[in-house]
Amino acid sequence: MAETNPIYESTSVTGMLARAAHTRMLLISLACVVAGTGAAALRGNMELLPATLCLIFAVLSQLSGSFWCCYNDMKARHEDLDDDDAQSDIDSIPKATVLREAAIGLLIMDAIIGLALLAMAGFWVLLVGAAVAVTVFFAFAGPRPAIRTPWGVLTTFILFGPIAVIGTTLTQSGHEANRLLNFYDVSPALYIAVVMGLMAVNCNITHNIFHIEHDGSYGRNTLPMKGRKGLAKALFFGNGVVWTVVIALLCVAQNLPDWWMYMPVPAIALAVNCRLGFLLDNPKADSGKMQLAVNLNMLVMAVAILITSLFIGAPDDSALTIF
Repeated sequence: MAETNPIYESTSVTGMLARAAHTRMLLISLACVVAGTGAAALRGNMELLPATLCLIFAVLSQLSGSFWCCYNDMKARHEDLDDDDAQSDIDSIPKATVLREAAIGLLIMDAIIGLALLAMAGFWVLLVGAAVAVTVFFAFAGPRPAIRTPWGVLTTFILFGPIAVIGTTLTQSGHEANRLLNFYDVSPALYIAVVMGLMAVNCNITHNIFHIEHDGSYGRNTLPMKGRKGLAKALFFGNGVVWTVVIALLCVAQNLPDWWMYMPVPAIALAVNCRLGFLLDNPKADSGKMQLAVNLNMLVMAVAILITSLFIGAPDDSALTIF
C-alpha cells in the first residue's frame, strides 16, 4: 500500500490540524503582505490598520486552503472517511470531517475580515475576492486541480504575487489616491509582486521536491515528479536571477541615485537561493530546515523592502496614520 501522509498519522485531532496547517508555509503570506505594505510605503500610502487586516485575511485564507487540500487528499484516497477505530480526542468524528469543518470555519472568519476590508477600501475589494476565488478553484477544485499538476506553481505565483501584493498595496493607497488605479501609486507593487511571486514559487518547489513520495501516493504529478526534478531546480535558480534583476529595475525606475547601494540584501538573497538550490537533491538535507530557510529568505526580502521604503519613500500625509 502507498505511504500514508504523516499529517494523518497523528492520533490527536489537534496534532493533525497543527501538521495540516504547515505553519512554516504561513511565512509566505506574511512576506507578501509585508512586501505589499512596502510598495505602499514607497508612495507614502502605508496604513497600519488595513495592512493588519490584509495580513489576517491572507493567513486565514492560506490556513483554510491547507486544510481543504488535506481533506481532498484523504477523500481521494478514501482514508479515514469512516474512522471507527480512530484514536483521537474526539473519536466519534472522522479526521477528514474535522479538516473539512476547520477549512469551512476559517473561510467564514476570512469572509468577516473581507467584509471589514470591503467597508474600509470599497467595492473594488470584491474584484480581489473574485480573483482569489477563481485562482483557488483552479488550484484545488475541479476535475484536475492545478495543485496536482506541474501548473501548481503558476497558481502559487498568481496568489502570492499579483493578488496578494497588489491587493495589499491598493487597500492602503486607496485611502489617499484620487484614482485607485493610477500608475504612480501602483507601479512599485508591479515590480514587487513579481519578486514575491517568484520567491513563493521557490517555496512551493522546495515543498514539492521534499514531498515527491507523498505527492505520488496521493495522485499528484507536481513539477519535480517524473524526471522533471532538473527542470524544477533550473526554475529555482532562474527565479533567483530574475527577481534580483527586477529589484534592480525597481531601483532604477524610482530614479534612486546610486541605486546599487540598495542591492546588498537582494544579492545576499540570491546567494542564499543558490546555496539552497544546490542542496535540494541532497538526500542528507533536512526537509524542515530547508523549507524554513527558503521561506525565511522570502520574508527577509519583504522586510528589507518595507524598511527601505520607509526611509526612501514619499512623506506619509495620511490622516489615518496613528504614529
